[in-house]
Amino acid sequence: AAVIKLSKPIENILIISLDDTFHREIAKRGFYPLRVNVDDIIIPKLQNRTKLSIWTTRLVLWRLMHHIGFEKVINFDADAIPLQDPLQYFDRYPRSEIIAMAATFPESISQTVGFSLNMGTCQLRDSHFMRVFWDEVARQSDNSTKKPDDQYIINYTLFIKGLEWNIVSSRRSFPGHNESAVMHRDVTGQTGDGLNTVALSAEKFCRATCMRNITNNLIVSHPQPSKLFFNYTSPNWNSSSTSKGLEWLKNNFAVQADV
Repeated sequence: AAVIKLSKPIENILIISLDDTFHREIAKRGFYPLRVNVDDIIIPKLQNRTKLSIWTTRLVLWRLMHHIGFEKVINFDADAIPLQDPLQYFDRYPRSEIIAMAATFPESISQTVGFSLNMGTCQLRDSHFMRVFWDEVARQSDNSTKKPDDQYIINYTLFIKGLEWNIVSSRRSFPGHNESAVMHRDVTGQTGDGLNTVALSAEKFCRATCMRNITNNLIVSHPQPSKLFFNYTSPNWNSSSTSKGLEWLKNNFAVQADV
């Protein structure tokens, strides 16, 4: 979704969908998102590689939304489920260009810093600093030998631009223990040229930290089933479960998940 800052050529909020199933379901509820077929616009060598195509396409779309006048671009993966209003929470950081939940990929970044930023739940705010950042993202995309991946490119670009996190905890591993710098609190940061970032509390915006039946503080649930992770958060967790997304929430959270 994107929020306009200038005139309103469409409406206050523009919803963009890259997924046919999501597009059909949300249309039934009275929302009519702009449907983008990634295979119509992505380079041929990525066709039929759905995830890579989507990750590449949304980088282009995010920058384009800023270019045509949308101040904020907000992304939720289809399996990132808001349980409370995340936009109200994002408003705590009105001058931050990048706000995102904490993650562990790419490992080269998280092993150095203690965490990375996950693009499955994020807000990107247009500014002079963000436009400079997009230019560098484009250069890194051209030069990268890695598989196309928005999360890798954004985290790597932040890293080479000298991102420094205001970490108060000496324990940086994530999510290795409850004293992790980003477990119970948001962590702010800034690049060398002034772009502001926020890594959201992993307790409130969970990816590799989603715990069973813990919903009081949870704002967005984006569970990532993993034996290693669930052994950490809940010794009795049934790590053989293969359910994901809404099915995972319905089975494991004491919440109504029909959204």
